[in-house]
Amino acid sequence: MSTLSIIGTGSMAAAIAGRTAQAGHTVEVISRDAAKARALADKLAASVGREVKLDVTLDESLIGGL
Repeated sequence: MSTLSIIGTGSMAAAIAGRTAQAGHTVEVISRDAAKARALADKLAASVGREVKLDVTLDESLIGGL
């Protein structure tokens, strides 16, 4: 299985991450907001029954300095 990195914790990111995790892939949640990232990771872990990798640092070069 592969690893998919999700940047952000909004509804679209949560939907993509959820379907990816349910398909058996590793999901990495990347966000500037640690609380939102932890909440999404915990929600994903509960839905698939395994831990989700969490990264709360965001390299601004990944999003063009937004």
